[in-house]
Amino acid sequence: MSRDDAHLLDMAIAARQAIEFAEGHDRDSFLQEPRSQSATQYQSVILGEAARRISPELRNRHPEIPWKDITGTRSVYIHQYNEVDLPEVWKVISVDLPALIPQLEASSPRSRGSCASPSEHASALGRGPETVPQALAR
Repeated sequence: MSRDDAHLLDMAIAARQAIEFAEGHDRDSFLQEPRSQSATQYQSVILGEAARRISPELRNRHPEIPWKDITGTRSVYIHQYNEVDLPEVWKVISVDLPALIPQLEASSPRSRGSCASPSEHASALGRGPETVPQALAR
């Protein structure tokens, strides 16, 4: 598994987890629930950081993925955390991420028939097997 494949997989996992953390909420209840807001924003930061690490070559091969929007959202959540627009966070979780996941899956090794194991994923990122994300270890 290449580094880009591992980062694409991290992006897909983070997007799915952000959506899972918002489950059971509609827009209004989400806007009143700081724990879900925080959890979804954190996963969006992971998504953006993984996107930032994708090679320019892969980005150019997949212009359908909104790379700048993804990394820009990460930057806002990290550097302008006091200016986060929570209704926009809800839109990202309820509209943008569900649309993004199929794009990531179409670009990822798992959807291309790869049998990459969690340890191969960790190894591609230069990590030990103890760092395998829980979502991969299932």
